[in-house]
Amino acid sequence: MSENKFDAMQFSEILKDTNFSDDISIKDIKLNDKDYLNKRFGIKRYLFNNILDSIETINFAFSSKIDSKIVQSSIYMNIMRVDEEFYKLKDDCEFEVLQKFDSEDLKFIREIRNLIEFNYEKIEHKDIYIIVKKVLPNIKNIIENID
Repeated sequence: MSENKFDAMQFSEILKDTNFSDDISIKDIKLNDKDYLNKRFGIKRYLFNNILDSIETINFAFSSKIDSKIVQSSIYMNIMRVDEEFYKLKDDCEFEVLQKFDSEDLKFIREIRNLIEFNYEKIEHKDIYIIVKKVLPNIKNIIENID
């Protein structure tokens, strides 16, 4: 069996051991390239991929011509997601990795994330613009250049 294929038999055995229903049937599921890379290179790469996905979504939403609350919400939620992924790195004591990033950028994302969550009406569009046009490109560049 290929290394990047899900082992349905092994998964079925795990399900039996965890008292899940025995009538669950699973076909062989091929892992997509991103899942395979995450499995192979670990949680840091997984978190970085999540951050890059969020940055891509934010850039798409920010550049869209649609002026709506849905687009705004998408941007805000993805800013929160970026902050959460960095928080996971901190929880995992990945300080060597975190040192590669500008601490002021990470603090600014945390501040905006807290505004989004706790004080939504005080969010300034200029702060979102700074994150999208300055902070996130810096973060993306660092992630893409980490070994």
